[in-house]
Amino acid sequence: MCAIVVVVLVGGGAAAEEKEIPLFPLPEVVLFPNVDRPLVIYEPRYREMIADALKGSFEGVVVLGGASHGAVALVATVSPVHVGTVQAGKIIQAIAPIVGGKGGGRPDGARGGGKDATKLAEALTAAADFLSA
Repeated sequence: MCAIVVVVLVGGGAAAEEKEIPLFPLPEVVLFPNVDRPLVIYEPRYREMIADALKGSFEGVVVLGGASHGAVALVATVSPVHVGTVQAGKIIQAIAPIVGGKGGGRPDGARGGGKDATKLAEALTAAADFLSA
């Protein structure tokens, strides 16, 4: 049995370390090491549930993006300890226009979307840049 595992960076700069967070088991699925496989999540509420689960697993920022049928969905969450320095709504407002959309939300959780799935990787890179600025 395999499981979907998300690897996150905890901390910043040279002190950053990877942490693996198992999400759920996948019976009868074989995953190959060092081979990227997209996790397609069609249900927006499930993306938000994953973001909330990750937020509860470590103190940090989670930004998830997904594309289906040309539409893009974005979710960001921020742990309470970091809300004073970064806000989820500001992250989504910064990256949603890249995918031709908009969004917003609360300081600890926000969502958005757009119509240009080809720019999803660019939007997620922009989120990383936003956080390191």
